Amino acid sequence: MALGSRISIGVFVPMALLAVAALLWTFVWFSAASRAREEIALWRADLVNQGGELSCSGEDRGGYPFRLEFSCTNPVLKVGIGADVYVLKAERLRAVAQAYDTGHMIFETDAPLHLNRTDAAAQIDGARNIISAEDGLIRVSLELEDGRASRLSAVFPAWSAMDQTSPIGARSGELHMRARRDEDAIDIAVSAAGAYYTEPASNVGTAGQRIEVESINQVTSINRPTATSPANLDNWLGRWRDGGGVADVRRISFDSDYLSGEGAGAVNLTPQDQLEGALNVRFTKLNQFAEALE
Repeated sequence: MALGSRISIGVFVPMALLAVAALLWTFVWFSAASRAREEIALWRADLVNQGGELSCSGEDRGGYPFRLEFSCTNPVLKVGIGADVYVLKAERLRAVAQAYDTGHMIFETDAPLHLNRTDAAAQIDGARNIISAEDGLIRVSLELEDGRASRLSAVFPAWSAMDQTSPIGARSGELHMRARRDEDAIDIAVSAAGAYYTEPASNVGTAGQRIEVESINQVTSINRPTATSPANLDNWLGRWRDGGGVADVRRISFDSDYLSGEGAGAVNLTPQDQLEGALNVRFTKLNQFAEALE
């Protein structure tokens, strides 16, 4: 009988320890969720103070037991930059972080997505469309270090934009940024596949020439980055210029059916806000390019 009692106790001890561990983890998760909720509320309040706003037709929070999740249906993000208001609209926004690593967050946005710009006194519906992504999933990875962004990566599906009256776009694109605070620099890598640009039409009712590039890749290191906020983002380049900022283009390349090139160099801004510096580029496929001009 005593042996049976010892066996029964031995079976329940691991279960009891597991239950205690589950209770402790539940406490940790709810504590992390509470801190995340407070951080989101503070960020939204700071956004409002700077003339912006994040609104949702519906919000949901969850992720227990291992993740922290925030979901926003029909998000509308407004950010004031100078005299303009930028408005980002999407179908759904999701933010996810592991409960044991809240310094690494994943953001996902379902297309269609539209970024508009309008005068501060105008209504959102009267804004001019700048960037659109009609289909696919936009994913952004953000890593924090000591409360500051250290790495950012973004992957975009097919998108299009308006440069004045000329549409540009790509089949897909990627953006990667890494802060090197010990060297006071930021590394930026940008790539696009299936990029295109349509020249302005010379005559009313006619279409401009469409220029297509199969791939574009660029890696740049920017020194002396200047911390800023959305409210004074329009003055960022001026402060970077006055601080002696230089963009070290370590590699830039492109490839198309008629012309390819690869190069590197360094540029900066003059007091007149003009680019100054040099890019050394080596071109290939020059024969195809000459034939295309004939």
